[in-house]
Amino acid sequence: MNKANTELNQDLDMLDEYDFTGGVRGKYYQQYQNGNIKPLKGIQFVTDTKGRKTGVLIDLNEYQYLWDECLKTFDESVKVQYLVDSQGEKIAVCLSFREHLQIWQKIYDTLIA
Repeated sequence: MNKANTELNQDLDMLDEYDFTGGVRGKYYQQYQNGNIKPLKGIQFVTDTKGRKTGVLIDLNEYQYLWDECLKTFDESVKVQYLVDSQGEKIAVCLSFREHLQIWQKIYDTLIA
């Protein structure tokens, strides 16, 4: 076994602090495959011309607390786009999956938990 394979195997080893005893393998897999993910209030997906989800709009009236928590976790210098109302107040944040996937995953995991 060469050095690269040895390092790869070490990266794949399960660490002791991971505890999946209550986990269910593939819990949401079938829902994703069938597109049967329940709609989330205040969440709208952005799609491309082929219907693929490329981003998400998050209503800040509904999820301001969650967005504030994300800004604490992630570097606040992350560039995102906001939708603003006529008074200049931020009413929604737009996340691109290409640029903000980790942020969206944290939000989504919180919403479905």
